[in-house]
Amino acid sequence: KCVQVSKAGPGSIAEASIAGLPTLVSGFLPGQERGNVQYVIDKGFGEFEKRPDRIASTIVQWMQDPEKMKIMSQMATAAGTMHAGATRQIAREVASYLD
Repeated sequence: KCVQVSKAGPGSIAEASIAGLPTLVSGFLPGQERGNVQYVIDKGFGEFEKRPDRIASTIVQWMQDPEKMKIMSQMATAAGTMHAGATRQIAREVASYLD
């Protein structure tokens, strides 16, 4: 049972989703990361909490609910598949300039 707790950085969210990790977003940079919080919630693989006591209680609730963890992991993996595909596309584009 693994989860990720982090701010809403795009790299952190992409890595968590590629790894299939339920994600608890604990903060975000105003403006540029705000939409990332909603992305995690809308894609069904996480929630937002900024208070340490609520972060802890949310993680405990998740860990005590194997079905919720399974569903959130599946949702993260589904979102991560898109990120992994984009990463491969970028690599192909970069490689095409090296020929």
